[in-house]
Amino acid sequence: MSEKRASEPNIPEELRQELDAMLGEYMDHSERLRELKHQAMVKTSELRLAVAATFRKSETQEKKIKEKRAAIAARFTKVWEERFPEVTCAILPSARVARVTRRTIAVKNKRALLEKLDRLDRLDLVDQVIDESGLLKLSRTGALDDLPEDVIVIKDAPEIQVRHREED
Repeated sequence: MSEKRASEPNIPEELRQELDAMLGEYMDHSERLRELKHQAMVKTSELRLAVAATFRKSETQEKKIKEKRAAIAARFTKVWEERFPEVTCAILPSARVARVTRRTIAVKNKRALLEKLDRLDRLDLVDQVIDESGLLKLSRTGALDDLPEDVIVIKDAPEIQVRHREED
């Protein structure tokens, strides 16, 4: 059998070698591009792993710092409440500090709460969801005091707000 096929053009040997050399160079470049893409994918994967590791490390450090800060705030609040219960704001050499209480509410029995709000003529606090800030205001006024304990749970979380003072 001949190497020539019916569909092959009759290419002179010199031109065939030149075309073959060009094709060889083309395939070399294609292989190099594949290698570069592979290297880029490997580097991208390595970077993603490094970013994830850095994120985990910084997340752990952030958690530890937040825990330390919360412990300091709790100690600070305890000392403040024991010695100066009536004072809510103080100016110290390094900062202005205000003692505040964050209050949260959790509704356990929606039906009982809705009935109570209806009796108080305060269904305006209910749209698609219950207006928690409105409930907290009602709670402060004592309007919700006669609700059973399992209807709502109100939690107070004392906090401090610190604003650094500018040097004079």
